[in-house]
Amino acid sequence: MKNHTQITAGLLFALLFSSAVAFSQQIQLKDTETGEPIAFATYQYAGRQGHADAEGRINLTGQPGQNLCLSHLNYGQWCLQTDEIQKGGTFYRPSQTRELFPSSVIALRPKKDEVQSHKLEHQDKLAHDAGSLLSADPAIAGIRKSGGYGFDPVLRGFKYDQINVVMNGAQGATAACPNRMDPPTSQVAPNMTDKIEIIKGPYALRYGNGLGATINFVSAPLAFHTENEIYGRASLSYETNLNAARSEAMIGNSGKNHLLELFGSWSKGNDYKAGNGNVIQADFNRASYGGNLGLKLGKTQTLKLSALRNLAKNTDFAALMMDLRNDDTRMYNAEHRILFKGSALKSVQTTAYYSEVNHLMDNLLKNLTPRMMDASTDAFTQNYGFRSEAKMLFGKNALFTGVDHRTEYARGLRTRTFLMGPNMGRSMTDDPWQNSSIRRYSLFSEYQINRDFLRLVFSGRMELNEGAIRNTSPEFANVTVSQSGFKPIASLSAGGLYNLPKGFTIGLWAARALRAPGLSERYINFFAIGRDSYELVGDPGLKPETNNQADLTLEYKSKRITVSADVFYSYIQNYINSRIDPELTPRIANSPGVRRFVNINKAVKKGIETRIEHSLTAWLSHELAFAYTNAQNVTEDVPLPETAPADLRYSLRLSLIENKLQVATHYRHVWKQDRIDVNYGEMVTPRFDLFSISAGYHILKNVRVRAAANNLLNTTYYEHLSRALGTGQLYAPGRSFDLTLSWSF
Repeated sequence: MKNHTQITAGLLFALLFSSAVAFSQQIQLKDTETGEPIAFATYQYAGRQGHADAEGRINLTGQPGQNLCLSHLNYGQWCLQTDEIQKGGTFYRPSQTRELFPSSVIALRPKKDEVQSHKLEHQDKLAHDAGSLLSADPAIAGIRKSGGYGFDPVLRGFKYDQINVVMNGAQGATAACPNRMDPPTSQVAPNMTDKIEIIKGPYALRYGNGLGATINFVSAPLAFHTENEIYGRASLSYETNLNAARSEAMIGNSGKNHLLELFGSWSKGNDYKAGNGNVIQADFNRASYGGNLGLKLGKTQTLKLSALRNLAKNTDFAALMMDLRNDDTRMYNAEHRILFKGSALKSVQTTAYYSEVNHLMDNLLKNLTPRMMDASTDAFTQNYGFRSEAKMLFGKNALFTGVDHRTEYARGLRTRTFLMGPNMGRSMTDDPWQNSSIRRYSLFSEYQINRDFLRLVFSGRMELNEGAIRNTSPEFANVTVSQSGFKPIASLSAGGLYNLPKGFTIGLWAARALRAPGLSERYINFFAIGRDSYELVGDPGLKPETNNQADLTLEYKSKRITVSADVFYSYIQNYINSRIDPELTPRIANSPGVRRFVNINKAVKKGIETRIEHSLTAWLSHELAFAYTNAQNVTEDVPLPETAPADLRYSLRLSLIENKLQVATHYRHVWKQDRIDVNYGEMVTPRFDLFSISAGYHILKNVRVRAAANNLLNTTYYEHLSRALGTGQLYAPGRSFDLTLSWSF
């Protein structure tokens, strides 16, 4: 009887104790940018599952030590800790719709509360060229014509206009230099960028016809505060081998109805030494400044105005016949958003933008012996348009639909003054761009279906594409056929993710996407812009490329480990390449000949990308990533040119002293590339291995110092996609040390 009484008392005490510690709480989920409720998010908590209501509300009976794990089609997966749940209130989450697709995200500037878990190599970037940041993903290589500037991304063998590069899903810039010294990625200011979204494959049709991928540079969303707040940051760095100094700063003010941010950066570098001691010309001088103005126009409307100016001068391009002497880019953007309540229509976002690039290059900095001529090219491009998108919700499903327009325009003149030979004293001018332009008008839609374990996406784009040439050169007219009028281009994609038991997710994506040829492919006029010194001539009659692609993805997630794999296959019709035309005569006497842009009937690309992230302990983690692409010109039975070799990355990270000290080691192995097209001027590239180490320490809560040793073993190597230096190679930098100091408030 006594034991029975003790047991009863114990049960009563346990019941009373559990009632005391349990708590009732309501939370609400909202979109960070729009403030809209995140409706019907799925949650798991204390052994039970459920959904948020249409207003994003969840009612809980809280239990100590239990985290609330959430999932939503447009917002990904995330968890709230016990202490956050106890406080209740509203929780904000940024939209991550693009993560549905085969993709990766490079975060540049985390929010203050995310710094502790942020990976070391993704800390505040002082890069003077945003293209160089993309190398954090092993699937992305870069075409390099300079040792320090103008890295042009290549993903799965797709390059140039086959990759859709946009800022905030809309704005673009057009390279003024025919040799692409100033690719679109070089016109992005990293210190005005919050993250880079890399959407692999032709699936993100909302943002354009990215035949091989879409790279979206995203700025931070507008963040208004109930109280007036001043914030900012400043960073400095120095790199030994390049003798490069870099700096950037931002200051902002945010209130209830306004936000003002001002940005600035400056960097300068010199020649560097490769591992073998060779000196590579790599001078660069780069500056940028700009700002964002955000206004809240009542309860349902916001307006964001952005302006950016990029300046570059006296930049060495060791692999080209000329150097960049001056590059002046101006970019303007206006974005308006309005929210709606009480109907299926939830928001309309409209963006208008304008970009222009003034570019001058010449050979006056080159040490030429003998100097046969002085040559310069003065070029100008414009890129302007608009994009308007409506978002509608039908229960758990979402529809995005809208229109967009883009115009690209290019003009320029090359001047040659002969210093020797029979033409000594004469000057000649050529027109590489011929005042050419391309206009695009498009309709697009994307429909997302969200079920508990299944997410489907269907998207399409219809584009009217027209090219025009205002100043046709006689030599161009003699070898091409004029084309005019709008050409319709239709693209479709479909795919989805299925959540399997025990943390597995499988995805399947398929698309048939078309891309009309770009300005260079249509209108370049006897100008050497390829891998070798052959001049190229465009063809306005080129057919659009058609990419028939499928991606199969598999992911496993547990508390400590994430494993993902992406296998893709791409069958491309009318692939645009170049071929030597022996019947054409080059404009410059020492050029070996002329290449003509042509369509290849059939090409195939296939490959795999994998990543493993493993947290061994609370303070030790490591990561392994691998990417490989095999690309074949099926019509001519030769490899497609400019395809990067297999690339493997491994990193080991330690976080010590309550996360104040972060240490990382990095290893990279790149395989030999012998799948080359010798007719394109390619050569076999040897394998190489790289090691580096870095350490960062928070001296104070808002002051951080970071030191790194790159290419620790002083390896002599060059990337497969780097342009050759005459008979030599554009070697990458040897061992280099850098030091960075960052302060935020």
